[in-house]
Amino acid sequence: MTQALLPMNDLQLPALWSQLSVNRKIGLGVLVAAAVAAAVLFATWSQTPDYVAAFTDLKPEDGAAIVDYLKENNISYQISDNGTTIKVPGAQVHEVRLALASKGLPGKGTVGFELFDNAPLGMTDFTQQVNYQRALEGELARTIASLTAVQSARVHIVIPQPTLFTEEEKPSTASVVVDLKPGQKLTAGQVQAISHLVSSAVEGLTPENLTIVDMEGNVLADGSASAAAGGVTYTQSQLDAQRAYERDLEQRLQSMLDNVLGPDKAVVRIAAQMNWDQVKTEKEVFLPAEEGSVIRSARQTTETQLGEGANVSGVPGVPSNVPDEAAPSYQTIPLDQLGTNGYQRTDLITNYEVSRAVSHIISATGTVERLSVSILVNDITDPTQLDTIQRAAVAAIGIDQARGDVLTVTSMPFDRTFYAEQQAAMEETQQRDFYFQIARWGAIALAVIALFFIVFRTQRSLRMRPVEIVDEPDARLALLEEMARMRAQDEYEIPEDADMDMVSIGPPTFSEEQRAAVEKAQMLRQLQLMSKNRPESLAQIIQFWLSEEGNR
Repeated sequence: MTQALLPMNDLQLPALWSQLSVNRKIGLGVLVAAAVAAAVLFATWSQTPDYVAAFTDLKPEDGAAIVDYLKENNISYQISDNGTTIKVPGAQVHEVRLALASKGLPGKGTVGFELFDNAPLGMTDFTQQVNYQRALEGELARTIASLTAVQSARVHIVIPQPTLFTEEEKPSTASVVVDLKPGQKLTAGQVQAISHLVSSAVEGLTPENLTIVDMEGNVLADGSASAAAGGVTYTQSQLDAQRAYERDLEQRLQSMLDNVLGPDKAVVRIAAQMNWDQVKTEKEVFLPAEEGSVIRSARQTTETQLGEGANVSGVPGVPSNVPDEAAPSYQTIPLDQLGTNGYQRTDLITNYEVSRAVSHIISATGTVERLSVSILVNDITDPTQLDTIQRAAVAAIGIDQARGDVLTVTSMPFDRTFYAEQQAAMEETQQRDFYFQIARWGAIALAVIALFFIVFRTQRSLRMRPVEIVDEPDARLALLEEMARMRAQDEYEIPEDADMDMVSIGPPTFSEEQRAAVEKAQMLRQLQLMSKNRPESLAQIIQFWLSEEGNR
């Protein structure tokens, strides 16, 4: 009768380990070491907090104070960027910022009007004036540092002492040093804004007495040139407008040529000469008197002289000298009554309102005085096509030959070698990256397959084949096993020249006592293994033996 003995899950580790070969022991050891390392790395990673930058661009003194606070409160931190950045766990970043803000950190190295929060009672006028100047400098530095392009700023103000005589008074002066953020630059308008900001905040300070310098020593605004700052800004706007006008014309002409010739078949460049002079003209024109004009005043004078033979008649007095339809007067004497030496003269003076036209003409700035246009086309040899392109360009951008505009169309082959090399290099890089991706994923797949193979082989090697217990064991095999066990325990010595092969042993020639001893030794060995690995089965066997003994 055959009984299955010792399943795999009931084996002890020493017995399993002794059954493995050397290669399998090495593979299993590597696998266990990799699993332990992965578990340790995962545990370390899961317990490591996520650090977030709490403060950046710190000065050394502020960084030292912040580190001392973190050490006192047992808050873990990391320092990077050469000590200018301090990171804390993400769950505590807001708490740390608020706590350090209450302590005035980071302080930026400036003080403002909080300097007067705890002013002592016995402060002199000189000390108060110095503190006021320090506070004003700090507040201006903070305001300038709040600009987008400015990282930090320092302000130095010189306020002279007041005097009794006006001609002896000296103006206030100031200097500003700005530290710009990486990649940032102050425009002329921003420099002018800083100049006006500081000059408006300090009594007696004008932009002419202010100097602005960056950290590299470049003068952004000089007091001697502050009066012309507006002109400089205006010139910059003129240049920007001119470039924008040139770009607009280039884009219009380039798009037309791209649609006709194809992309990258033509290159357009335009240079515009613009007149930025602002001319103001006042014109006053006096118009001649015309019919229907308004009469301001009129005067008519008539002079009459009577000669010989003239008959003077009329009623003496005023009525005869006043014009009247009923009675002729002196002024209406007929010419035939003047005599031979008489005459009559009439003067008429009429004054009209002055008619004039007054014109105030301000010429618009930025007028185009001249355009220079150059068009390069890629290897077009047909004169008719070149002439067509030239006429289309003249109409597209408004070329005026009367003002001296110049337009040239030139055909020449374009050199595309550089772009072809760049395209080839880009394609090669993309192909190499693609191969790297395939190799990486292939390596990962091979590693997974190898790991699965090792686990599968190890699992198969750990499976134990059933051990059979036979009622009538082969005496020769039992003897060999007993001799091997006794040799391992140094209980029985076998000659070195003895051949243990089954053929050389031949048929057994044991006595009954020897056979019984061998069977007993084999049974004891099986019982010992069963007591170690399957004590419940041994208990059942003993119980079975006892029941048989009772039946007897």
